[in-house]
Amino acid sequence: PWRSRPLLTIGLLTYMQGHMGDASAALARALVCAQQERHHYHVILALGYWMSALYLSGQFDEALAICARTREWLQTFPHEGATDLWLDLPPFDILIARGELDDAQRRLQPLLRFADHAASSLRTALIYFCAVRVHYFHGDLHTSLEYLSRVEAAQSRLHLNWNWGWAPVDAWRRRIALRQNRRQELQQWLNHHPVDLATDIPFAQVEERLLDAGVLAQLGRFAEAEALATAIAQRAAQQARTVHRLQALIVLGNVHWLRNTLGPNSAAAEAQLLTDQLAAHCLLRSEALWLHEGNPAPVEALLSSAPAPSTVVISKRERAVLALLAQGKSNSEIATALHISTHTAKTHMKNILRKLDAKNRTEALVTARAAGLL
Repeated sequence: PWRSRPLLTIGLLTYMQGHMGDASAALARALVCAQQERHHYHVILALGYWMSALYLSGQFDEALAICARTREWLQTFPHEGATDLWLDLPPFDILIARGELDDAQRRLQPLLRFADHAASSLRTALIYFCAVRVHYFHGDLHTSLEYLSRVEAAQSRLHLNWNWGWAPVDAWRRRIALRQNRRQELQQWLNHHPVDLATDIPFAQVEERLLDAGVLAQLGRFAEAEALATAIAQRAAQQARTVHRLQALIVLGNVHWLRNTLGPNSAAAEAQLLTDQLAAHCLLRSEALWLHEGNPAPVEALLSSAPAPSTVVISKRERAVLALLAQGKSNSEIATALHISTHTAKTHMKNILRKLDAKNRTEALVTARAAGLL
């Protein structure tokens, strides 16, 4: 009796060590035993971690099938309806990865109605965190931040602190700042929280270290970003964590592209190939900087979109502004460094964006490097 408990223990310990293949085997046995024992909590716990292990291994179809079969099993006898909620949460990561965001939002609506009328609990916090991720990948960062505030409020009331999704909850504000290219905010965070560059990264810290690598790359610290992402990609490949490997390859592709738009980008090509294998196109579209108009583009297409050096004429002062921009300076900091007003700095910035045909500062820096202006 109660064979599910030691199997769950083995499965969870193996999972936290990052070995997804061994974890899946143990958790699969734990789920079967828990069903035989009719132990609801063990069923849900084994299912959640097994689905996470399958997700990280890139086995999306298997994870969804297991969730569907477990739901059918739970419907064969009376049980607490609240356990259904835990079956609704795990598939969101898979729906997001595949880009099935409309389906994700449809599934999210009844859960949000439940959470909005329920007392704060781990369950409501997890629902709101699903909303954070769905809206983030849908590109609605304002709504994502609103739900993130609800998650943080629930954490504070319940004294919770946990990892769920791409990174720890408190790192999601940094991730959204990275997506919005708020370089000054990222630099300030980095000044107060030096990144641990050790390459022996525990499984529980992988996703936050990937975020750190992305921040370093955006701020021009390419060697450090590359070292972190390379170590994570290699370890993920060894432990069959395919999704982590894809995320690391995307960071490496961004590093190579930001460093030299004109150079070959083997990491980007490998990330694209792995994305096609997993059908995880939403992960690539939302994070890869080398994409052109939202679709994978060959290097030749990216090169042809960059102005040639002879076609871009900027003043000596605008070159100075570009150089400071490449250091992560804000408009006010640029104004101070050049002994000009903030209004004048903003005017120079508008002129630079217009001349380089860039939509934002990051695109202006990439184009300027490609045109030989930096």
